[in-house]
Amino acid sequence: MLVSSIQLFLNSFLTLFNNSMYSVLLSIYFCQVDEYHSVRQKLTADMADHSNLIKSMVVRAEDARLMDDM
Repeated sequence: MLVSSIQLFLNSFLTLFNNSMYSVLLSIYFCQVDEYHSVRQKLTADMADHSNLIKSMVVRAEDARLMDDM
């Protein structure tokens, strides 16, 4: 993941300058970003599932309407 590679780069960069406090803070922030990204992915997948369910319901309703008209 891009976030992981950026985190590794920044952690190694800060380690070179011996700023362990900033490294810890960045690690915490990147962990939060990873959590937000995971939640966003789950919500996106849930929206796609619900969208497909609604589409199938609309098709079934249209089919039922047409069957009654015949």
